[in-house]
Amino acid sequence: MMDTALAAQTRLSEPSVRVILLSPDDPLLQGDSPVYQPIRLEPDLARYLLGHSVAISDRRVVAALQDASFLPAIEKTAAVRGYYVLANNYRWHDGKTKLALSVCPILGVRIKEVHDV
Repeated sequence: MMDTALAAQTRLSEPSVRVILLSPDDPLLQGDSPVYQPIRLEPDLARYLLGHSVAISDRRVVAALQDASFLPAIEKTAAVRGYYVLANNYRWHDGKTKLALSVCPILGVRIKEVHDV
């Protein structure tokens, strides 16, 4: 889901996606985690997730996520509804290039070409 409300604020802005980036070993990315259950998340957990969220307007990321589905608990929790949950080493192929999304403590979110996916 693109953030069309934000794009409507100014005709010059690009579509963006809201993403929660978690460490690959974060227990919330495990299959038995509450985010995979069809329940409303506790406020403290929603707050934790929002603390790891960013809006990304890079066209390659927007295109990669536009057809993805949201996790069950994300859909049922208003505070994080519309956010995608990804490991901060997310990798994909955009049809031409292999790409990786990562978080650098100095540079922030980085999207770069990689040689393996």
